[in-house]
Parts: sequence; structure tokens; C-alpha cells
Amino acid sequence: MIYILYGTDDYSIYEALASLKKGLGDPETLANNTTRLDGSRISPAVLQANVEAFPFFGDKRLIIVDGLLSRCEAKTKSSPSKKTSKNPESDLDAFATVLRSAPPTTITVLIDSVLKKTNPLLKAVADKAEIREYLPLVLPKLPDWIKKRTSQTGTTISDEAAEGLARLVGPNLWILSSELEKLSLYALGRRIEAADVGTAVAASREVGIFELVDAIMSGRSTPALQLLQGFLRDGQAPSYILFMLARQLRLLVRVKSMLASGRSEGFIQDKLKLYGFALNRTIDQAARFSLPRLKAFYRHLLETDLTIKTSRYDEDLAVSLLVAEACSG
Repeated sequence: MIYILYGTDDYSIYEALASLKKGLGDPETLANNTTRLDGSRISPAVLQANVEAFPFFGDKRLIIVDGLLSRCEAKTKSSPSKKTSKNPESDLDAFATVLRSAPPTTITVLIDSVLKKTNPLLKAVADKAEIREYLPLVLPKLPDWIKKRTSQTGTTISDEAAEGLARLVGPNLWILSSELEKLSLYALGRRIEAADVGTAVAASREVGIFELVDAIMSGRSTPALQLLQGFLRDGQAPSYILFMLARQLRLLVRVKSMLASGRSEGFIQDKLKLYGFALNRTIDQAARFSLPRLKAFYRHLLETDLTIKTSRYDEDLAVSLLVAEACSG
């Protein structure tokens, strides 16, 4: 059997794969019969050797292949160069043959991101495969997902709380799942209410990093320092905070350059693999903050990293000074 799981909602793909594994018997036995392959590098011969191998003390083998479909799609877009000894079309035919002729004891799962419906390998094995596309949920559908997810943990959540959580976190299901686990513990068996969301989730690290950058770049030192102290109280290491700030600044510079070149939101999404809330906030910030201001903030980050590594200040003090100085411009 072949399963094709693809799309930009990698959390749902992860859950779908976990569900497939549960249906394949004893987890320990399955672990000994599971192989994960890098589809961007493997040859048809390597795939064939793994697909045709017999299960070891079990009924099924699970072969997970990442990126093979997009690799075949990319190869057909460009003609073979003189330096390329292999024919992309022959590779494609070989991969399709291996997948289609797999023994019934092998479950093959092809995992990928964005694919065209005309993907040649997808078309070649479609009649033998169960194909599932996973797209990010739009905001109006998030509350229903939140309520369903909450009920699976034996907890309930009010409509107002579900809507508030959806607005606060956005469509990143990884973060939503994490926040729901935290809220379930916070509520101690009772129904999760809107006040719980405001108390326990408002300082979420993924959401908070955008707010921290906003406060710093806007010169609002008091809320910036409050956000920073919230991170530190929650146990976030200063080094992690610096890493997240540096990552966001790099994204802002790249998005600013793409916007200046007239690139579309879809282009930016594909290039940076940002979706939903994170994409919208990053584009918004890139449009509002000047390049000299971003560069100045980045210099502050480098100086702070140096002061920590040379032990001039302890980490908590160094990152607090960074925020205060960066707020002053």
C-alpha cells in the first residue's frame, strides 16, 4: 500500500503518520521494521532494496520517504545538463516501477510539501495510492479544531476561549497543540475559559517574539522589558531569546528585500516557509521598520552576544541591557 501525505500543514501530516503507525501493530516491532529515507538523494536501487525487504519478526514493513515527489517534479522542469549522466525520465520510471510493485507486506509513505496535481510521480502511482493533501486551516475553522482537539484530551473549552486562542496564536497547529496541553494542566479538570487563555497563553513565546520586536523597534521600553521578563520567568534561556530575535531580524531583512523587488505574498511564503500568523506578522513588520533600524538592532544583538561570551555581564543582565538600549535607538 502507498500513502501520499503532502501539503503545508506539517502538523497534520505528522499526526496522520502517527495514526498510520498505530494501525500497524506493536510499536516496538514496527520500530524495528521502519526505515526513513531522504527522497532527495536516494537512487531507485536503494528504494527497491528497502521496499522489497521482508519484515523482521513482524507482519509489515514501513518505509517513509521524504521529498521524492518534489524531487521528481523539479527534475522535469529543467532539461538534463551535459554534466548529468542520468536521465531524469528513466529515474522517474524506475521509482514508479519500484513503488507500484512493492510487496503487500510493505507500507510506503511518501511525504512532501507543496506539489502540483501534474506531478509526474504522483500521477504514475495515483491508482495504487491513498493521497491526502493537508493545507493550513483558515482562521474561521480553527475554533472547531481547538474544541475537537481539547475533547480528545478529556477536557472542554468554551466557545469564547476557543475563538480567543485561535485569534491569539493563529493557524500554527504545533503551537495550538502545545498551548492546549498547557491550558489543560492550568484548568485542572474544569472547562477552559477565556480568562485562562488570557492568563496562560498571552505570553506565548511564538506570539511574544513578534510583540517583543514590535515594542523594541517602536521604542516602547516598558512593554518590551515586561515581555522580556515574562520570557525569563517562564524559564526561557537568554541565549534562546537572542536566537529568536536574530532569526526574526534575518527574516525581516529578507522579506523587506522581497517586497522591494515586488515579490508576492505567495512567493515569500514559498521561499521562507512561513504561513498564517507568522507570515502576516513578518510582512507587516518588514513593511513598517526601516532597514537602517533593523541593522542597528542587529548590531546590538551581536554586541550582546559578545558581552555574554566574554563574561562581561551575566546573561539575564546582558539581554535586559540589550532591550533597553535597542529601544532607545
